[in-house]
Amino acid sequence: IFLIEANSYGVIQIDSIQNLQKIGNDPGYPLDGEYELTQDIDASATRTWNSGAGFNPIGTEASPFVGTFDGKGYKITGLYINRSSTDNVGLFGYVGKRGDIWNLTVENATVKGKGATGIIVGQMKTDLDYEAVIVSNCHVINGTVVASGDRSGLLVGWMWNNRQAVVENCTSSGTITGTGLVGGLVGDCGNGIVRNSWSKAIVTGTGTEVGGLIGRNAGGAVYNCYSELNKVKGYNQVGGLIGHSYRYE
Repeated sequence: IFLIEANSYGVIQIDSIQNLQKIGNDPGYPLDGEYELTQDIDASATRTWNSGAGFNPIGTEASPFVGTFDGKGYKITGLYINRSSTDNVGLFGYVGKRGDIWNLTVENATVKGKGATGIIVGQMKTDLDYEAVIVSNCHVINGTVVASGDRSGLLVGWMWNNRQAVVENCTSSGTITGTGLVGGLVGDCGNGIVRNSWSKAIVTGTGTEVGGLIGRNAGGAVYNCYSELNKVKGYNQVGGLIGHSYRYE
């Protein structure tokens, strides 16, 4: 027997970091569910969880998050994830078809991963052109990302699929260190869309394709975006806005 708090529309309400961690780990909190925050959440306790590995990212490549999550303008503070040998690391590790995350702020988070690492989403991807994956009106404030692999961003590590992966109206600030494809907002835009967004970050990559906003844009679209007061360092293909941008022929 389990008790789930939900509003009159059947949306599951999240009011603590413990309940947030139940998504995908408890039968009452499925990966295709509809969720909303009901208050600010202090996540600082995650620093001691799982023998120091911290919060367990929501969704994996084998079992992605495909529901909706509405932060309702609330804030998660002090999130800690320490999984430097794991790909797809973030509050949401892997978001798949029709998965949406809206209206969420994450402040003073520290996230360590391997490839596809970001504070809000590690990787967002759908295999079908008509099934969008959207991160909208989400913000990272004073975040720290340390990635031991490619494709890392303060907000999203890797987004991909024929402009059906969308980041819009988002902002990020903080410090990020990775190898290649490192961005202050998004590491690898793939062929997705980033619009109406900005970043203010210190970005360091030991490899190629490092940018103040986006590390690599491979045939995607970037509209009405900017980065400011960035310090960007990389080995090759380094830019204040985008490290490397090209279109497939």
